[in-house]
Amino acid sequence: MIGVPGDRIKVHNQVVSVNDEALIEPYVEHTDPSSMSGNVRDNLGPVTVPPDTYFVLGDNREESLDSRFLGPISKEHILGRAMFIYWSVNPGTRTPRWDRLNQPVQ
Repeated sequence: MIGVPGDRIKVHNQVVSVNDEALIEPYVEHTDPSSMSGNVRDNLGPVTVPPDTYFVLGDNREESLDSRFLGPISKEHILGRAMFIYWSVNPGTRTPRWDRLNQPVQ
């Protein structure tokens, strides 16, 4: 979850800013598959998150259909909360990253 109601979200050259502060996101992967357009994916906004909605982004940004494409998510559609990492693979080798399994989400 990147933005809550009233937050101003902007994506410029793959860098996400919330309320004009760039986020430091070492967990984000930029794999750049050719199946999705880079326009909205890499540059968006600014967008103000409406009341009773949330702006969400996937950590694998080039393969995530998230609020950049679907818009803010209504709070009624949010059913749970991520608590731990169930499965993680190395993007280069596609092998499991055993050290990340069952770790808490930060």
